[in-house]
Parts: sequence; C-alpha cells; structure tokens
Amino acid sequence: MLYRIAAPEEIPTLIELRRVQLIEESVNEEGRRAEEFDAIDISEQMADFFTRKMADGSMVEWVAEEDGEIIATSAVLFYEFPPSLDYPNGMKAYIANMYTKPAFRGRGIATALIGKLVEEAERRGVTRLWLSASNKGKPVYLNSSFVVADWLMERYL
Repeated sequence: MLYRIAAPEEIPTLIELRRVQLIEESVNEEGRRAEEFDAIDISEQMADFFTRKMADGSMVEWVAEEDGEIIATSAVLFYEFPPSLDYPNGMKAYIANMYTKPAFRGRGIATALIGKLVEEAERRGVTRLWLSASNKGKPVYLNSSFVVADWLMERYL
C-alpha cells in the first residue's frame, strides 16, 4: 500500500471517486436512488475546485494506491479566520473527500489516511479539525479520537 499526496493530473480520478462517494452517501442516508444523480453533473465545478485548491495549497489531497490504482482518498482543507484564543494562528481545517472503494474497506486505510491529514494539520499549526461524517464513517472518526460536537450552527440560503 502506497500513501501519497495526489498530483494535479489525477484530478479526473479524484472527481470520479468524489462522485461515487456522494452517490453512495446520498443513496444510503437519504433514500435517494443512484439514477437521480446521473442527471446531476458537477464535474466541471469539482475540476475547478480541485485545481484551484490544490494549486494554492489550501487543500491537500491524500490517496492510497495499490498496484497502481487509487483505492482511497482523503483531503484536508485549510481556512484562515481571525486569530482567537482557540485558534492562535487563525487556521482551521476541514476534512473532506474521505472515500475507500468497497473492496478495500475494513483494512485500516481510512484510519491511515486520517493520520496523514492530522500530521499535515499539526504541521501547519492547526489546533482543531472538523468534518461532517456519514453514518458509515462515524465509527472510523470516533476511533481516531474525534468527538461529536453540537456547537456548529448553520443556515441554508
């Protein structure tokens, strides 16, 4: 198993993995059918996002590779906020794009990728990571010392 940072030329593969992830999560948790998502194509928006964020360093995308195939992916996105007592350098980080192909699940790959993201966040002086977990992903995060927090509020526009 090879763990490494994804290269810009791999963005099409990252987009496909993200698309499959979104379909799996929506089908499993919202009761939607995968066919509903075939009509929704956000590939162009994802390509733009991945390209910009990887280029400016505000996103670091890790992959797990076996026999030359990317089998899992994960990312950490960095955001700058005004410094505070909890965030002295103003940096916050969000974990996204955690996905492992079904045939490779249960082998500790996601846990290893989380470790890579944590190391990157620590290197940048981030004091807290946050994420939105799917029901299937929650146990992985809980086993990696994440806790459920209810402090976040949101408003849909």
